[in-house]
Amino acid sequence: SKSSFKGDLSFPEIVIESIPEMGISMDLGNRLKATEKTVIKSIIDLCKNGSTLICIACNTTQYFKSEIEYVCSLYNVEFVSIPNVLESYLVEKGILNFDFIGISYVVDFDKYSAFKNLPKKFSVSIPENSILEQINEIAFNAKKDPSPSNEYGPK
Repeated sequence: SKSSFKGDLSFPEIVIESIPEMGISMDLGNRLKATEKTVIKSIIDLCKNGSTLICIACNTTQYFKSEIEYVCSLYNVEFVSIPNVLESYLVEKGILNFDFIGISYVVDFDKYSAFKNLPKKFSVSIPENSILEQINEIAFNAKKDPSPSNEYGPK
């Protein structure tokens, strides 16, 4: 109710943890175990530090969704999965077909993508390989040099 709202005191505490090592997920195929170790250690740390709800703002590390959910369940922590949220949104909005753009691991519905259920329920188009290579190059360059002077950065 309105009378129970106490301004800032009513809002939850939010913790943002930046984990630079998660950048290795850009090379998921060659660094699968190292990425998993980094992701799971980070999730355990967040759980131990009192988090009650966790979301990872990274599409490649969503690959470890089952492992993350398992760890979270041990600590009674809710994990908000980007693929689950996206799928719910698409169903709610009645969207049946769409283009899906991301680095090659994110759109690899056969192996590495945590979004692999999308083509089972929707008509999904992904970029052709030559475009995926360009997307990968842009993403890798942005990770290495996010400065505005980067040729792929904002002009």
